[in-house]
Formats: sequence, C-alpha cells, structure tokens
Amino acid sequence: MEIAGIHDARPNLEVGDRVLVRPHQPVYRSSYPQGFNQPSPDRIEIQATVVNTIRAPPERTKEKQNDKQVEKKKDVVVITWLEQEQSDLLQNLAMAVRFLPSTTVYDRCLAALQWVGSLDPNSARELLFPSKAPVVASFPLDKSSDSELAALNTQQFHFVKMVLSRSADPTRDTVRPPIILTGPAGTGKTRSLLLAVLKTLQLDKNKENAHTLCMKRILVCTPSHTACDVVTRRLSKFLRQDQLFRLYCSTRPVEMVPVEMLQFTRQGLRGEFVLPKAEEFQNFKVVVCTCSDAHLLYLSGVTNASLRVRRQCLKQFVETCLPQSGLTLGGAQVLGVDIPHFTHLFVDEAAQATEPETLIPMSVVVDDAPGVIKVEVALIGDPRQLSPNVYSRWATPGLRKSLLERLLRLPDFRGRNHLLGPPTKDSWRTMDELIEYSFQTDEARWDEQHLTVFLTTSYRGHHSFLHMPSKLFYFDKLKRIR
Repeated sequence: MEIAGIHDARPNLEVGDRVLVRPHQPVYRSSYPQGFNQPSPDRIEIQATVVNTIRAPPERTKEKQNDKQVEKKKDVVVITWLEQEQSDLLQNLAMAVRFLPSTTVYDRCLAALQWVGSLDPNSARELLFPSKAPVVASFPLDKSSDSELAALNTQQFHFVKMVLSRSADPTRDTVRPPIILTGPAGTGKTRSLLLAVLKTLQLDKNKENAHTLCMKRILVCTPSHTACDVVTRRLSKFLRQDQLFRLYCSTRPVEMVPVEMLQFTRQGLRGEFVLPKAEEFQNFKVVVCTCSDAHLLYLSGVTNASLRVRRQCLKQFVETCLPQSGLTLGGAQVLGVDIPHFTHLFVDEAAQATEPETLIPMSVVVDDAPGVIKVEVALIGDPRQLSPNVYSRWATPGLRKSLLERLLRLPDFRGRNHLLGPPTKDSWRTMDELIEYSFQTDEARWDEQHLTVFLTTSYRGHHSFLHMPSKLFYFDKLKRIR
C-alpha cells in the first residue's frame, strides 16, 4: 500500500502491528462455475500484519511536454495478504484500511509512571513540579578563546554555559529542575544541544575537574527515529564508533535504518539489533535512542539506580572479604559508588512527546538516593510548533500537553511575561509551584537563574515572513540574523 507520511506517523507504525482491510462493497467468498446459483455477497474483513514500511524517496522534478511537474512519492507499507485464489476475488476493489498500533509505547509509559510512584515525594516534586531555581556556582567560560563558542549568539552561548555550570558543580541533594531550551524553527536549538554535548564531554579533559571522578556519559533521546538519526549523524562528525552508540529495538527491521547508522549499532547473528556487552557499553560517551526505546535500558538494568546498587554490593563484598583474607587497602576507600553512569539527559523535540513518554528516559538516569551525584536534565523543543499526537478525546486534556509545555506554563510571581501566556486555572494548583520558567526579558539577569533560554534569532527565512509568527506567538521578539 502507498500512503503519504505513514512512515513518520505517531504513534509509530511498527512491524507486527495489526491491519484491518475492508472492501467498500460486499464480495463473494469464492468463485462458482457458470450456471450455478451463487450465494449473496458478504461483508468481509481481512486481518493482516505489517511486514515493513519504506520511506518515500525525496521529491524530484521531471520534465514532461516542456512543463515541469513535481512527482510526489508516497511511503510504502508492506503487509501480509491472502492466497492467490482469494486475492483474485478482490481485484479492482476500493478498500478501507485501519491500522491498529501495538501497545508497546503505552506499556512503557505505564512502567515509567509506576517508577515515578517509587520515587521519594520531595525528589519527584522538585523534578516535575519545581518550586525554586537551583543555586549553581559560576563557570568561567571564555567565548573569545573558542571558535565554536564564538560562532554562537548570546542566547545560545548562555544555554551552553548553563549546562557546563551545572556539570562542573554537581549536586548530591535532590535532582535539579530541568533546563529548557526553546525557540521557533531555525533558531539553532539542535546546534546548541550538540555543542553543549561536546563541551560537556571535554570537561573530562580539564584537570581542574578531575577531583570529581565523574566521567561524563550522556543519554540523548527524541520522540522519533528520524530525529535520533539526525542527532547521531551530526555527532558522528566528532565522535568515534567506540564513543557513540545508536540504540534500536531488536524488532526494528534493518531495512528501515539508514546505512550510515549501522556503524554505530550492534547486531546479533541473525541481523537483529542488540545491546553491546557491559565492558563495551560503559565506554560509550553518548547513547542516542528514542524516548520509548530508552525503556530497553531500564529492562536491562542499565540505569543509574541499578548500577549504584550493584556497586554497593561489590563494595560490601570487597570490604568483607579483605579482612578475612588478611589483606588491606592501605587506608584507602573504595570510591565511585556514588557516581552515576549517565551524568546528563538531553531530550530533543521534547514538545512532541507526551509527559509519560518523557518520563521513560528519566527512569533510566534519575537516582533519588541520598548522597549520590544527581543527573542533569535538559529539554529542548518548541510547544508552538508540533505537539504530541493524541487521538483519544478522553486523553487529550491530559496528554496533549508535554512536560516542556507544562513547565513553561507555570506562573511567575514576579509578574513578567510568560513564554506561553499568562497562567490559567489549570496551569497551577498551589502557590508552591511558582517558578522562574518564564520568558526572560532582561538578559542581564540570565546568570541569576539556570532554567530557561528562549532563542529569538532566526537563521532561516526572510524578516518579512517572521513578522506574523513573531507577533502572534512569540511576543514580537523574533529577529532575523544580519
């Protein structure tokens, strides 16, 4: 079947999903010899299964009779079908097709919600309903001495500095509220994210930060495979194959994966995607996957909380066995138990993910145990563009608003403008939920908070095209790069 845009539909169409095919008109169940009385045709429904989906090639222009026409290709969905004899009865008939996506994503969202229930209430509140901006030590970052930083505008530079400031000054109390980077299309959100990732990894080379013993490992998630592939492709210009890992579910067909992504994956004997061995996995600096596929790490026990428990057990075992064997550590302690495996979580296109979907990667990196180094979380996206696709009218009021959008709608007690307008009766419940997730009109106060950066400089589009969306949606703050 050829269907436009089905490859990137949300929820995703996966191999094994059910398909219901119904002819528009009644058909005969079988053919009869001429002269015999045939029974009345019946309404039938064919139950099929998705075998593969193939993305349409890019549009190209073809010349026909001296006129240029755009040939629009459609995505192809391959499904199981009937035997040849039965298939002949359905030739030249119009069909109604209904896809029944699997419940895998929803099951993973439910597992993430159960994980939230296991958190300490104070930690969960500071992560999802923060009440105050974090106090972070200033990080010295010279823009003039770095060509990559010098190419950033003021707002992009401040986001990178905000991430590095938190990275150089980790906390052991509670998980800090997420950093939010937002702005319209063409303002360089993904570019700022990638540079923040690379500069964070470079902190390990700084001798001044060596005392933390915390090697930086980053989990990057997006709602879709397409966005993950874009991030991986751009990071591959700076990271080696033993530093960058692209995680796919084992059920995803290899044919649906871009060829250049395969070098950053691991495959089994039958060609299916698998997780690497533990000693290889711990050497990866960056792991990229969808928010849904991050649940695979949760099931595999590759979470900060699970790995901490294993290190604690190993430490107790070493401390118990050494005295029994007559050996000592020379007064030294076993270090590294309180250090997380993943130090950062970046969620790109976070405005397109439902809030439970964003919680899936958080269940991998967040460890609320007292005394351990906490992970830093950053959400990147624009709620004024695409929002989560929710097709149930009963679920729309709760799931249509992403975590990024809900945080941006929290009211500000100082009376400044909000990115998404003034608060409404459903955007807050108690005065304790007041927070500085607001549109910062005074750039001089950016260093006083470590929460939100709103990019306003557009690198795409003519200034005349930016006037209307700037006036309607972005407080008339957008400007064109000169």
